[in-house]
Amino acid sequence: ADTYPRLLDYTIDASICDSSVLEYAVNNYYCDELTLTGVSFVKSPFAIALPKDWLYKTDLDRNILALRESGKLESLENTWINHRACSSSSSSSSSSSSLDQVNDQNSGTFSLNVLGGLFLTFFIITAIAFGFHLWNCRVVIINTFHQTMKRIKLPIRLMPIRC
Repeated sequence: ADTYPRLLDYTIDASICDSSVLEYAVNNYYCDELTLTGVSFVKSPFAIALPKDWLYKTDLDRNILALRESGKLESLENTWINHRACSSSSSSSSSSSSLDQVNDQNSGTFSLNVLGGLFLTFFIITAIAFGFHLWNCRVVIINTFHQTMKRIKLPIRLMPIRC
């Protein structure tokens, strides 16, 4: 609740929160002052906190499922969450509309364009870890070989390695 005024007075620079809450607040109260950026990860089901062993839990589950299957839940989301109550400003309309198109295309999916940096980072870290593992194994093998040779008292001839 304290997030939006802190963003407006520059106490904080950004906020990460549930996308539904942010979309509703920005579209209905702060549309001329704040903007949403980034791509949502995945649409997730709604959750409702209920008392344990509530008498009407199964009825509520069935009714929510019926609303979802009939499309009324999506229509409610479009009415209340995706509806923009304020008029959009002309200065940022072109950039925000192109961003909205990108967000609409990628919402609910993971694409290589969105997660390419994550895959690249994972690949680099994995390659470095594998290299360290091989380096550590090489040292252990050489040390074990030297200790074995000392035990059986065979002369060790080191050959220079040419690269």
